[in-house]
Parts: sequence; structure tokens; C-alpha cells
Amino acid sequence: MKLSQQDHRLLMEQAQRTFVELRNKQMEFSKQLNTTRNQIAVLERGKKRAELTLQELSKVDASTRTFVGVGRMFMLTPRQEIDVKLKKTIQVCEKDELPALMKKREYLERQVQDTTRNLQELRAALPS
Repeated sequence: MKLSQQDHRLLMEQAQRTFVELRNKQMEFSKQLNTTRNQIAVLERGKKRAELTLQELSKVDASTRTFVGVGRMFMLTPRQEIDVKLKKTIQVCEKDELPALMKKREYLERQVQDTTRNLQELRAALPS
């Protein structure tokens, strides 16, 4: 079946609008994916830092005076309080924040793949 010139032009305009819309979605999903990956990296670094600090504190005698940085000063803080805070930081990262970001990352990766596949299908379906 041969398309009239006007039908062909309308089809091409619709395909172009769809292509632009899909491309914009793909770029937005990619941007969100990069942001999510960066957030995961920051959380993992913070978790690792807390683990290393906790590990080093375990090597120090319990009666040793410990200080916590607050702005541009250091405050004397009981060792147990520091341990509890570090353990809570690790727990929050492992149980709450990281799993949620991992799920979000997986979702965004699927969305990027789907929009990429849709773009490829659209290109293949267009008449020359």
C-alpha cells in the first residue's frame, strides 16, 4: 500500500515527535541514574569510613579520652556514645538507605534500557 505524500509527511512528523519525546525521557532517566549512582557511592564511602573508625576505636583502650569533630572544634565525647553513633550510621546505611537506592538504580537502568530499545524499534519501523 502506497502512502500519499501528505500521509507520509504526517507519519514522519508524528515519528519525529515520538523520537524527541523518547530521547528526552532517555536523557532524564540517564541523569537520574547517574545521580543515584553518585548517592550510592557517597553512602558506601560513609559506611566504610564509619566501619574503619569503629575498627580503629576497638584497638584503643576504653579509658582513652575520645573527641568528636564539631565544626572547627573537637568535643570530648564518651567512647560508648561514639560507638553507638557509628554503629547506627552503619546500620542505617545497610538496612535503609542503600537498599532503597539499589532498587531505584535497578528501576532506572531498566527504564534506560527500555527507552533505548523503543528508540531502536522506532528507527527500524520508519519508512525510508
